[in-house]
Amino acid sequence: MLKRILIVDDEPDTIKLLTLRLTKSGYDVIPCSTGRFAIASAKKNKPDLAILDIKLPDINGYDVLKEFRKNPSLSGMPVIFSTADASVAVKKNVKECAADDFVIKPYDAKDLLKKIHVLLGQHSS
Repeated sequence: MLKRILIVDDEPDTIKLLTLRLTKSGYDVIPCSTGRFAIASAKKNKPDLAILDIKLPDINGYDVLKEFRKNPSLSGMPVIFSTADASVAVKKNVKECAADDFVIKPYDAKDLLKKIHVLLGQHSS
């Protein structure tokens, strides 16, 4: 069965590129462009992992992650934060919210895939 990955980003091009790369790598992708839609979609679709942008048009990624962690069926889902902000403050916030990993945009797709494989307990191909 295909592993499901929730992509949450307000940039349509980022969603398109990630969707293409991840589907080519054998994943089922659930694209979302807002935090509220991501929360609803995650509750409905039960993804195996989320790639979550921090800056979203409605609520930020930190608050989305808090909602995931409050929900028993999503609390253990691995989350990779995605951000263009490489500041020390962002790195500290990512660590404090207990995200599983993070990538700085623009990121290397192979690096992201490795992180996904590790978090899903898969062997890289």
